[in-house]
Amino acid sequence: MTNAENEWLRSFIAIKMLRDAGVLDPVGTLTQLAAAKQVRSRAAHFRIDDADTEDFPQNQYIDEEFWRCVNAGTASTKIYGDAGIFATTVIEDPDIGHHSESYFIWLSGVTFHAEDLVAFLKDDFRSGPSASPNPTQGAQRTPSVKKGNPPTDDEIRTKADEMHARGIKSREIAKTMCREPGFENAGTVLVRDLLKGRWPRGRKKKSRV
Repeated sequence: MTNAENEWLRSFIAIKMLRDAGVLDPVGTLTQLAAAKQVRSRAAHFRIDDADTEDFPQNQYIDEEFWRCVNAGTASTKIYGDAGIFATTVIEDPDIGHHSESYFIWLSGVTFHAEDLVAFLKDDFRSGPSASPNPTQGAQRTPSVKKGNPPTDDEIRTKADEMHARGIKSREIAKTMCREPGFENAGTVLVRDLLKGRWPRGRKKKSRV
C-alpha cells in the first residue's frame, strides 16, 4: 500500500486498536471521537434514502452531524463496525424535531485516520487504559488538516446561489454541494447553517386596496 493508504484504517482495525488498548466500548468510542472531530473519517460509498449507491467524494470527510445522529441511536441506526458499515437518519433541522425533513444515509467502506487515533490513545491513555475514555474530555483540539479544508463561507454562499439559479431546491443544495468541483469538503451541516433563511419560501401577499 502507498503511504496515503496507510494513513487510513479500516473500521475493524480501528476498533481492534481501541479494544486492545482496553477501551470497554470501542465502537461507541470511535463514533464519539468522529462526532467530536478528534478522529477524521471517510467512506468508500454512500446512499441517500432509496437512491442508487454512489462513490463517496474523494478527500471529503464524513460530516460530524452524521456521527452525532449515529450516537443518538435512533431506530433507523445500523452499525456493523467490523464491516465498516454505518447508517442512520439525519434530521435536516434538529431544532424543529420530527417536523423537519430528514433523510437516511448509508455509508460503507468507512475508514478512520490512523494518526488521529494514535494521537488520541497517546493523549488520553497516558495513565493506562482502564476504562472507556470520554472523547469530549482530555485534549480539546480539532486535528490540523493540511489539505481538504472547506471553502470559505462567501464561496459557499456564492456556489449555493448558482445552484439555486439552476433550479436545485434549497434542501438539496446542502446535501449535494459536496459533488460540485472544488466544494468536496463543504459539509452538509455547515452549508445548511449558512443558507438558513437565504431564500424565503412562499409568495409575498398582495396588499389589498
